Parts: sequence; structure tokens; C-alpha cells
Amino acid sequence: MKFTILLDILFELLKKRKITAKELSEKYGVSSRTVYRYVTLLSESVPLCVTQGRNGGIQLSDCYKLPMGFLNEEEYRTAIEALDEAYAQTTDERFLRARRKLSAQEKSEKRSMKRAGESELVYVDDVWSALPALFEKLTLLNECIRAKTVLEIEYRHPNGKTELCRVEPHALTLQNNVWKLYAFCYAKRTFRAFAVGRTFSIVNTRERFLRRKYEREDLPVKPPESNGNLLAVKFEISEQAFPNAAEWFGLENVYDAGGKRYAEVLLADDEKLVVKILNLGSGVKVLSPNSLRARIAQTAKALLKTYS
Repeated sequence: MKFTILLDILFELLKKRKITAKELSEKYGVSSRTVYRYVTLLSESVPLCVTQGRNGGIQLSDCYKLPMGFLNEEEYRTAIEALDEAYAQTTDERFLRARRKLSAQEKSEKRSMKRAGESELVYVDDVWSALPALFEKLTLLNECIRAKTVLEIEYRHPNGKTELCRVEPHALTLQNNVWKLYAFCYAKRTFRAFAVGRTFSIVNTRERFLRRKYEREDLPVKPPESNGNLLAVKFEISEQAFPNAAEWFGLENVYDAGGKRYAEVLLADDEKLVVKILNLGSGVKVLSPNSLRARIAQTAKALLKTYS
């Protein structure tokens, strides 16, 4: 039952982007305290913002979409069968609605997999990656810069500390292969640079601001054509390497499994790929594909021979 309610809350947020605890409490027949427990549990993997007051509520980050690979094929089938069984036993419409939404997501994901390499991917030579979630963030940030609208972002520092910031976005820049947002922070009363990969949640408040005097011009976010093929790469990431890896891959592409951290991303397979991976240090290990592992090993042997 808890899984079904969590899934239903997620789909409601994907559809409405914002909902109140009172609405959820009435819908599921539970207390507001129980609703907030569900929200806390859901927020461990989904970027949510909870605000109080007249216009408050539970809000989904504007850059969030149900990620590709949310469930694998077997998990989709199991979840759909479980919802079918639950509906057959209770005839509760909530199970039927959740089943329809999950089936639609599965079909949408299959279509997106076929389209991969067209509109979903961003190709940036200096970023050396093709990450749909990163492109979503950059597009949203660029739109807010041009529209001059205030953002509320949840930012995670390298030490793991989370900070909620209300900012005026002014420019996007690319520094050392990392996209950064330059924005005026209300709390610090000064301009700050935020690594886009470390923004877990981005909410466009639609509140307008007047642009402050600033040296940098707005940077357009457009996906230039790729000069090479794309390669699906899986990494194992150590605790020490996590801060740098999170900046490069984006927090949404790093996950925990079996007590270890991993990332699965599509990379532009060009002559710079091996060197750029080696720049991350020994704390980042390529698990697949084997062809890339062999190239990295060959380069490492050549380096060892040079310096031995």
C-alpha cells in the first residue's frame, strides 16, 4: 500500500508540479503527519520542495522528469502485475490509475530509447557528455536567465551539506568542463557560482527581478552537433572521488547500490575521452564497456613506462 501511495504522489506531482498536504491527506484518508512522512521518504530520491504559507505546498523541481531507467523491464512488469492484482481484489480506482500511468511511462520510455541520439541528448565538446538531465537543467536555467525570474535551488556541497538558496540567475559559464550558474544569492547578498551538476532541485518561482550590473553576458544553451559516436559507460566511484564525479556527471546520474556508488552515462567517444576519464583519478573506475577499459589500461601502461 505504501509503495502504491508513494508512486501515486509522484505521478500527481509530475502532472500538477505542486500539491498541498491537505489535498493528499483528503485523497488518501490519512493525517497530514502521515503525508509528510511519505513526502520525506519520497524526497530521498526525488527533488521536492516544501513551502509554508498562503501559496505553499509540496512542489516538484521544475527540472525533474521521471528518469530513463526508473524501472527496468522486469520491474515494470512486476509493478504492473501487482497493481492489477490489487485492483482485482479491492476495485480501488487508485490502483487502476497508477497502473495506467505506469504503463504509459513504460511505453514512453521505450519510444525515448528509440529516439536516443536525436532531441533528448545534449552534445557539448568540452563537457564530453550527453546527459538528458543536464540538458533539462541548462535549458531551464537559460530560460530563467532570459525571463529574469527568481529561482529556489537545493544545492549540495562537496562535503555533503545541503543548502536551500533563493537566487537571481544571471549567467551560465563553462569552467574546466563544469557548467556553473552565476547568480545573486539573497542569503549571502552577493554573486555566487553554483555547479549545475550539484543542483538537486530547481524551482522557477516566476517572480521577476531587475538585472544587476554584471560583467558576464548570458550564455545560450544549445546542443552543437557531436563529432563522434556515443558510448554507454558505467563507473564505480569512491567516496573520495564523489565530489568531482558528481559535478561532472550530475547528482541525478550517480546512485548507490550494495554499499557502493555508481554512475551510468552516455559519453562522446572521441580521442579525448580516455584522458578526461583519467583526469578524474584512481577513485573513478570504468566497469564497462570492456573496450574502453582496455584503452584506459593501455594509456596507463604507456604513462607508467614513460615515468618508470
